[in-house]
Amino acid sequence: MPDYITIITPIETSYIEPCRQYLRENAEPEVGMRCRPRFRFDLIPNLHFASFVVLEAAADFGPSLVFEATFDGTKADFLSDLLRVAGIGMHELYQHCAGYPVSGLTSPELAKEYFVGHDAGAHIYFSGSPGRTVAQIKDENRIHLGITRYFSRLQDGGVSAPRLNGLFGDLRGFIARRVSRRWAEQQAPVPWEVRFRTTIATAAGVAALILACLIGALAVAACGWRLQSLSSAIPALFDDAGRFGSSIVSRLAGSASEIPAMLFPVIGLTAIWLLLRCGELFLISWSRHPRDQFFFRRVPLHVAVILTYGAFIFLTGAVLQALIEEVGKSAGAVGYSVLVHLFVLFVLVVVLAGLQYLATSLKISVELKKLTGPQENWRRLWLDLVRVAMAITVAGCILVASRYMPSVFDEESAKSLLSGALAIAACGLIGVFALYAIGLLFLSILRVRELLDGRKFADPVALEARASINAKKYAREEGGNNRFQNHLTSLTRVKPGFVHGVALRATLFVINLLSRFWFNVGTLGEIPTILSARWVLIDGGRRLLFLDNYGGAWDSYLNEFIDLTAVKGLNAIWTNTFVEVEGKKGQCYGFPQTSFYFWKGAQAEQPFKAYVRESQVETVAWYSAYPLLSVVNINTSTAARQSLSEPLTAAEIDAVVQNL
Repeated sequence: MPDYITIITPIETSYIEPCRQYLRENAEPEVGMRCRPRFRFDLIPNLHFASFVVLEAAADFGPSLVFEATFDGTKADFLSDLLRVAGIGMHELYQHCAGYPVSGLTSPELAKEYFVGHDAGAHIYFSGSPGRTVAQIKDENRIHLGITRYFSRLQDGGVSAPRLNGLFGDLRGFIARRVSRRWAEQQAPVPWEVRFRTTIATAAGVAALILACLIGALAVAACGWRLQSLSSAIPALFDDAGRFGSSIVSRLAGSASEIPAMLFPVIGLTAIWLLLRCGELFLISWSRHPRDQFFFRRVPLHVAVILTYGAFIFLTGAVLQALIEEVGKSAGAVGYSVLVHLFVLFVLVVVLAGLQYLATSLKISVELKKLTGPQENWRRLWLDLVRVAMAITVAGCILVASRYMPSVFDEESAKSLLSGALAIAACGLIGVFALYAIGLLFLSILRVRELLDGRKFADPVALEARASINAKKYAREEGGNNRFQNHLTSLTRVKPGFVHGVALRATLFVINLLSRFWFNVGTLGEIPTILSARWVLIDGGRRLLFLDNYGGAWDSYLNEFIDLTAVKGLNAIWTNTFVEVEGKKGQCYGFPQTSFYFWKGAQAEQPFKAYVRESQVETVAWYSAYPLLSVVNINTSTAARQSLSEPLTAAEIDAVVQNL
């Protein structure tokens, strides 16, 4: 994973403008990312991005100089390289910063100690292409361009292979023909966080379930119950489900006498699960788009999801109980019933094959035709029903076969073990609801805080009128070196109070974990344009600094935050902040008001964009090692390289060729 440094140093007030001027003349690369003699960033082979920002003095904060960098290797090695290629420039720049050693130019180790001592790190760090070094990104891009040129020549000459396998064989031959390209045949190293991403997520989920079971057990004990009494309540639950299932069969068929009694709990719980799943799909369609997702719409959905999983667990328990009752009942028996059961088994296998075909058809239908919201809900519901029917069919096959298998366990012991397992599952369900209730309590506290903030801070709608005043902050965007990549610096103040401080730090901690262990495949909350970003609490946690390298235009980039699921994380961070307008002492504007911490907020598009512009600080100097590439370009090139050494299906080959 790339490392990073965020050096924040106080500077003399009289040096603010000379500092900016020095950076523009000596540190800001010329057009084409040609570095100036004082700051030869291009001679640091492991440097991805670097920027300089000057933070103005405020009422209770002095001016500061910020230098951020993203690089491969260690901080010590990077600082050594930086002082080697830009020692004079760094000395001339920092000699007006408080505490910088006078002999920093002649004693690089003193300068390194100074920089390390002023490194603020990051409370959230995200990389859009984790594990890729600068050299790897550039080399893979050259391979990518070479492959696309090769394909273009084949097409122009009309000699391209007619089949995908032949086409991909030509591609591999193109790589192997030249020694300078053969390195691409080797698999690129993948960080362990990415390799074990699913394993880590599964382990976290299991740990959360264990915690829920423990909390549920404590809740049960607090109510004066014991696990044994909860276990003994499981058969009564199955009896109630059985009566419900029997009533369903009686209403549909007129009589339930032909169906074995052991199947009634399965029928009853299947009906309950189906009702819950239908409600869940309705609630999903009700708030599918992030702009339609509000607290009072999402809470019923979350409850429906929890209950659906709970019903499925008990449905599984009912099936297992039926199997326990049937095992060994006809062991050793030979007669007419054996032929009947063999025929039933054959029919079930044929039904299972048909259901598998139907499930596959439903899965690929969404790829063949774009479905509307209601059509997608019906597709998902039918797919769920087919999967449940498949599970019940498999259970039926096992049920038939188990009658002729010798029992290897005592029926009562097996039922007791099953009841105990379901009692633990019930504790887990209770624990999940308990944790959810605690979460709702915290969100209610935050909601009260939001309403109080609405009275204390001015509406950011008024900031829209300051667009022309803030224009100098973003004059560099989408021009010169920033045609394809841009840099954003945002500085906000943290709202006072214990609740905001704790909520913000907890949010930053959680999102940082997610950025490292889950959002490590090129997107942050579905946003595919962030190359490298960090959030840093500075000044004792009283201000929040956001430094971001992103691809594309500023306006479309912010629209991604608004329209995708990342809006919840953005709201959770910036709802704890405000901006103070320059020259208007005491005039503070809050972030667009959120609802229950995660909802609304940035979805008020114009006030949100005005708030970001007001918080934005001019990036005085910025460097990128690959200014023409996007995150998608980088990750596509790596994926193409990885595919060269892997056996691929026709569909996978087609996907690689389309990406190229």
